[in-house]
Amino acid sequence: MKHKKYLALCMIAVALMSTACNKANENVLTAEKTESSDLPSGVLFENSEMKFTVPDEYKDLVTVDTSKENVLFSVTENESVEAAKKQGSFAPGVGWLFDFAKISAEEAHQKMTADMSGCDIIAVDNDGNYYVSYHPTDVRMVRDDYNDKESTERWSKLCQWASTDAIKSFIDENGLTEKTVGNSDVEISLYSILYGAEKNYTLSTLQYGPLEPKDVNGEQYIEKLTTSVKYEYADSSETPDGEYVVLNFPDKKERYDFFFAQGKENYIRKVYGDDESEVLFKATFEDETVKASEIMQQWYDMIAKANGK
Repeated sequence: MKHKKYLALCMIAVALMSTACNKANENVLTAEKTESSDLPSGVLFENSEMKFTVPDEYKDLVTVDTSKENVLFSVTENESVEAAKKQGSFAPGVGWLFDFAKISAEEAHQKMTADMSGCDIIAVDNDGNYYVSYHPTDVRMVRDDYNDKESTERWSKLCQWASTDAIKSFIDENGLTEKTVGNSDVEISLYSILYGAEKNYTLSTLQYGPLEPKDVNGEQYIEKLTTSVKYEYADSSETPDGEYVVLNFPDKKERYDFFFAQGKENYIRKVYGDDESEVLFKATFEDETVKASEIMQQWYDMIAKANGK
């Protein structure tokens, strides 16, 4: 969150890494046992009026640091730190699992208009602040013996916790509202329109051809296209025939074709570059009645009206 990329990394072969870990235990708030039956049993950490509980089964496996700038909680695996110390090599980030941080809506919106590798938006609060989970884009595990199955399984289990239950616990403990933001090329382009990073674009169909948006605010359509949906790559052999709505960004030499073909209304083709390379996406909405090309047609109709068509 979208935490699958990092979780997958935890299962592959690991390069030896090290860290300046001699201060790993400094500046950590005194922890106390959680007592509420509604919260997991474990060690409670607090920072800037926010809470995070490490369950009992992991409390001796990780260190939680609250001293990092612009970070609420930073979690590192102790076993990797200890192995790196023993090997005598010290590079930043050994054993790092994840950070939780609070950012402004403006910063979140800026992130949403670009590649967010290593960062997942996970929640919002009642004041409009966003909360993110930062995580490595490579594996930070260090071991004396990488063939020690029990040891490497502990790392994998921590990675699973980091990408699932740790996030849920953080959201629940702080009364936040879960928010998932996709980061596919399609969503990045839509968010770029919504938050002003891209102002030069057109929508087009065979009816009136390319039209500029004029004063039409596409927010309601972008909201529909980015809510409760997953965009995934599809095989190019699945590319539909027939007509489509085109969302074009001439400055970037990039366009998205939203197909009308029956049963293929949620297929989107990205065409980009001087050589017009292609990649196909498929949108899967929680509401199976939603069709991406229908939403694009509605958006186009509003733009056509604004253009006097």
